Amino acid sequence: MKILVIGDGALGTAIAQQAGKCGHEIFQTSRKNQQLIPFDLKNEHKFTNLPEADWAVISAGISGYKECAENPESRLVNVNRTIKLCRFLLNRGTKILFPSSTAVFDGQAAFPEPDAPTCPNTEYGRQKMEVEEFLHQYPDQTAIVRLTKLIERNTPLIAGWLEKLAIEQEITPFKDLSIAPILFEDAAFACCKIMGKGGNGIFHCSGPQEISYLEFGRMLCERSGFNPELVKAASCKGIIDYRTPHCGLGSKATEEMIQFKFPDPKQVVERLVLPRNNRH
Repeated sequence: MKILVIGDGALGTAIAQQAGKCGHEIFQTSRKNQQLIPFDLKNEHKFTNLPEADWAVISAGISGYKECAENPESRLVNVNRTIKLCRFLLNRGTKILFPSSTAVFDGQAAFPEPDAPTCPNTEYGRQKMEVEEFLHQYPDQTAIVRLTKLIERNTPLIAGWLEKLAIEQEITPFKDLSIAPILFEDAAFACCKIMGKGGNGIFHCSGPQEISYLEFGRMLCERSGFNPELVKAASCKGIIDYRTPHCGLGSKATEEMIQFKFPDPKQVVERLVLPRNNRH
């Protein structure tokens, strides 16, 4: 298959790499990397310069709750221009895979299923929902993939914690903010499987367990062999405006479809960090 990846952020790059490993022909765009196809969502006149493909992954845009709430341009990019791009590609016969978010829910229910009604209470979530609603008009040509917290070894938070622990500095993970983490490479694997199987509809990718950042930090510290007393509990109150009782998604249907089970937090940590006695 020919797969067009819009954007060269962590998720777009992971999908491009995974799809390449599977033998697909990859086209990837970037606003800055001159080795990739130059493309900026703000410039709709460049749509016609995009190569034709079987699938397009729309992984460009402005992300983050705070950024979307405070930056008026986020709606232009994440909704208006994204929908225009999707419409252009769909009319050209390209199927769309749209990475979405758990933010389309309000976090009051644990592990909502793909068919649960959306109910965002943030601007970021509303923007994702509006694109989803547009794509619902093309049920046979689109796949919406909702994702929980994506991490990798180089994620700034993870890398920062490990750097501090290595020099015996304290880290202060939040005790009152939870995650159901998945690895970028697993999210990319799922997206490639969905495209490979010609999937359409809504898919959920989530870790099977919700834990606090504090618990996750302790797991990371223990796995790395650092002093556990360096992990100090902190509260997100007054720091994080948006927090909910729940952050996970019901992923069983997706796991059955792609024949892969998303790892629990302990397994995620084991894949992120080699145990100290195994390092060279």
